[in-house]
Amino acid sequence: MSLVDANTVARELSVSREWVYRHAGELGGVKLAEYSNAPVRFDIQRIRKSLRPVVDTGVPIAASTTVEAPERPSRRVALLPIREE
Repeated sequence: MSLVDANTVARELSVSREWVYRHAGELGGVKLAEYSNAPVRFDIQRIRKSLRPVVDTGVPIAASTTVEAPERPSRRVALLPIREE
């Protein structure tokens, strides 16, 4: 078994790292410890094998998978009022 990090899986699937973490359970992710932000690793061979039937059917992976864009924080900043003198 060859365990890899979320960045490697994201590159392999052409998705964002956030998408990989949101779907960690479906991808067979394994937490390396019990605390909440423990590293998660994935068996890349298992992921490749699970995708093979989708690829062999001729259906593009993107068409069979829902990929959501990650939420981005707002860049708006509250401005201070201008004081008139």
